[in-house]
Amino acid sequence: MSSINSLQDLFVEELQILLSGEEQLIQALPKLARAASSPALRSGFEKHLEQTKGQAERLREISVALYNRAAE
Repeated sequence: MSSINSLQDLFVEELQILLSGEEQLIQALPKLARAASSPALRSGFEKHLEQTKGQAERLREISVALYNRAAE
């Protein structure tokens, strides 16, 4: 864990934690969908997977924007 000296550092740290969680869900949801016993549950997991992929992509975009801003 890095040193947090500002609100910016805290924000970046929290973004990294959120992205890690989303990436873990992206790995787990297909397994849950395959194991689901009902079609409705399977569909719910698959829908949630697509939403999670979108959230992860947005977090990556924010991270890149913050990195580029810090490099200026």
